[in-house]
Amino acid sequence: MDYNIDYFIKKFEAIPEKMWITLNRGALGTPRCALGHCYNGVNGHAEEEALSKLFIENGLTYIEGLNYESDKKYYIRPGKGPAVALINNGMIHEYQQPTPKQRILAALYDIKKATQPKEVVREKTVYVAVPITLNKQARELLTFN
Repeated sequence: MDYNIDYFIKKFEAIPEKMWITLNRGALGTPRCALGHCYNGVNGHAEEEALSKLFIENGLTYIEGLNYESDKKYYIRPGKGPAVALINNGMIHEYQQPTPKQRILAALYDIKKATQPKEVVREKTVYVAVPITLNKQARELLTFN
């Protein structure tokens, strides 16, 4: 399975707001956090790891030294973990949307925008001949001797 940015956006958009919570992965069939929604008991932790890797590769990691003790259990490696849980829980300044779902989707859309190829805009000069009637003063100014 290719767990890419579009996969996670589509997956999380389909989950109703009422099925999102903070500070807890939840059990199957109950409200869950973003990482909890990635674990379904079938694919092991592959989705969780793919989401975490996506965040890490795009610079969304938590800062070592700050007090995130209650959330450290959500990370792959202490000090280098993704900010998935922190964003879900509203603990990252840049992501203060009202619900965990909206915060996670905002981060995913930021990642998608940052990884899209930049469109090159090239200006083109077009010369157009437009027939006009010049008054006497304009004709005198444009007459070259």
